[in-house]
Amino acid sequence: MDLTADSLSPLAAALLVPSVVAIVALLTGWLVGRIQVMRRAQVSAASASHESRDKEVETRDMRKTVYLLQNENTKLSTFLMTLPDLARQLNSNDEKRKIPRILISFIDQLFDAEQVLIFLTTLDGKHLTLTAEKGLPETVRSASIVPFGKGRLGWVAWHQITMDENDFLQKSRVERGELNTEIHPLFRTELCAPMVSKGQTIGVISLGGLLRRPKNEKNMLKMVADLGSIAIQNTLLFNQIQESANSDGLTGLSNKSYFMTRLALEIAKTEKEPQVLSLFIFDIDHFKNYNDTNGHPAGDEALKITGRVLRESIRREDLAARYGGEEFVVL
Repeated sequence: MDLTADSLSPLAAALLVPSVVAIVALLTGWLVGRIQVMRRAQVSAASASHESRDKEVETRDMRKTVYLLQNENTKLSTFLMTLPDLARQLNSNDEKRKIPRILISFIDQLFDAEQVLIFLTTLDGKHLTLTAEKGLPETVRSASIVPFGKGRLGWVAWHQITMDENDFLQKSRVERGELNTEIHPLFRTELCAPMVSKGQTIGVISLGGLLRRPKNEKNMLKMVADLGSIAIQNTLLFNQIQESANSDGLTGLSNKSYFMTRLALEIAKTEKEPQVLSLFIFDIDHFKNYNDTNGHPAGDEALKITGRVLRESIRREDLAARYGGEEFVVL
C-alpha cells in the first residue's frame, strides 16, 4: 500500500498533522522537564558541596576556637596556680630593693616580654625612678626619671589606670594627647599597670615587646602590680616597726639593746677579717644640774640636740646610740 502524502486522502492528512505536532510537543515537554530535573540535580549537588565545604570551615573554626579557649584556660589556670607562690616570695623578703627583681622574674615567665621596666615613686611623690629592668641598655638605666603625668608611664602613675596599646591609642585620639610616644625613645610601653597603696602611686610596671598576649593580660598584670604594692608597703611598715623597736624615742638614735647586738656582730667580724673597730663613749657634763635648774623639758631638748649632732656627724656605716640617761656611744 502506498502511504505517501499523495496517496492519503484529505481527511487522513488532516488527522495526521495534529498528531505529529502533539507528539513533537510531548517530546519537547519531556526533554525540557528532564533538563530542568538535571539542572535542579546539579544545583542541589553544588549546594550540597558548598554546604559541605561550609561545614568543614565551620568545623575548623570551632576546633580553632576550642583550642584557643583551652589555651587561654591553661594560661589562666597556670597564672592562678603560681600566684600564691609569687605572694610567698614577695612577703618572705624584708628588703624593698629585692621585690622588683622578683616581680620581673614572674612577669617574664607569664608574658615572655622583651622589655620589663619597674619604676618606684621618689620620696617627693612626683616622679618615677627606674628600679629594675629587663631589655634596656646600660646607658639608659642610670638616667631614667619620669615626672608624673608625662608620657605613658607618667599618665598611668597619675591616673592609676591599667592601660594597653589600644587604650593608649584611643585615649590619644580622644584627648589629642601625646600618649602615642613615651618620654624616652627606648621605653616600649605596650602594657602598663600602676602599683597603688592607700590611694598613693608607689610604682609602675611597664611591658614592651610581648611575645605572649593572654586574653586577660590587663587583669593579670594588675593583680601582679597589686601584690607588688602590698609587698612594698608591708616591707616599709616592717622596717618602720623594726626601726622603732631599735631606736630611742627621744633622740632618734639606736637604743642600748640594739647597740649591744650590733657590737657583738662587729666584734665577731673583726675576728674573721682584720679591720679596725673603734668605740667612742661620752656623756653630757653636769647634765643633772642643768636638768634640775632648767626643768626636764629643757633637759630633753638638750638630749635631742645631742642626738641630732651625732646623726649629722657620723658616716653611713657608723652606729650611734643612747647608752643611758645622758650617756652616748658611737661604734
